[in-house]
Amino acid sequence: MEGRINVMGKSIEIDTAMRTGTKLNVILAHGSSVDMYDSLIQKLFDELSGEYSVLRFNFSFAGGTDEQKMDFDRNKAELEACIKYMGSKNIAIVGKSLGGYMATLLAGREDLGVKGVISMGYPMHEMNRPNDIRHEFSHAHLEGKSLPVEFIIGDSDPMWNVKEASPIFANYPIHIISNADHSYNPVKPGATKEENQKEVINLVKRILEKFANM
Repeated sequence: MEGRINVMGKSIEIDTAMRTGTKLNVILAHGSSVDMYDSLIQKLFDELSGEYSVLRFNFSFAGGTDEQKMDFDRNKAELEACIKYMGSKNIAIVGKSLGGYMATLLAGREDLGVKGVISMGYPMHEMNRPNDIRHEFSHAHLEGKSLPVEFIIGDSDPMWNVKEASPIFANYPIHIISNADHSYNPVKPGATKEENQKEVINLVKRILEKFANM
């Protein structure tokens, strides 16, 4: 069911599939260069709504400029508003890239009922520069902690060199998708984007099942 939520003077688009007696209320957060109709977000919405209540939404920057994409205070408030819309209970957030980063900021928030976070394609460092941690993303909220966060990263993601993962992430499960870039596109023959996305979706399902039984 489509609708809108007002956040900080702006209206953001949402789409929900609600189930009675759900073990989790799942929120899907898209990345900076796409919206909630991105193919992976769409497939996750369709697959997960068979078992859980699911909400996907458009950050206010969807379709906007790069400057709008970096308004983290607004983006965080929009994600929090979606959590509250879903009742702030038994929440799991599945985010891609920027959406995955924003999701980690709310991991462990018992006041919002966040049971777990899955971050897909977390943007750890500058494109193809593994020693240059992205300056606009602070990772301090993860360092030295063991929050309920799991990461799904392509082995050829130019924004996370999985062979040299930062010690910041030592306490967190990191799941590697073989032959996959930041968007899980294959980088060499032997797989298709659809096959990689299916692997990601199946992994998301397994992690969510674990969160549901926590």
